[in-house]
Amino acid sequence: MFSTQKEINDLEASIDNLKIDLNLTTLDYEVITSPENLAKLAKEYLDFELHSYKKSQIRNLKSNKLLISKTNPVETQSLSSMAKTHIKEKYIKNIKKVKKFYNEPETIPKEVKMTIANKIEKNKENIKN
Repeated sequence: MFSTQKEINDLEASIDNLKIDLNLTTLDYEVITSPENLAKLAKEYLDFELHSYKKSQIRNLKSNKLLISKTNPVETQSLSSMAKTHIKEKYIKNIKKVKKFYNEPETIPKEVKMTIANKIEKNKENIKN
């Protein structure tokens, strides 16, 4: 009985942590995509240097029928719906991982060791670059 209650408490704590992460990620997303920040990033990283071309340098698309072949309809999603989908997938993945650890606690040390080793390798690569 106590182990079931402990498992429930641990899952609730994990859910609370994931909700906090979700809220922080949503806040980060809203700040990054704010009009002020987008304008600042556009000024800093987008190149608005326009070049003029001679008429002979411009390709005539009407004469080239290969370029205008079948067009496939493209689904457009708003950036917010894409972010929500990504966050939801990550949330579900994390829940599954937490449940797996609670069902098989003996795998936790191995998983932690592997995760730390991967982080160390990434940091080493970043330091070299």
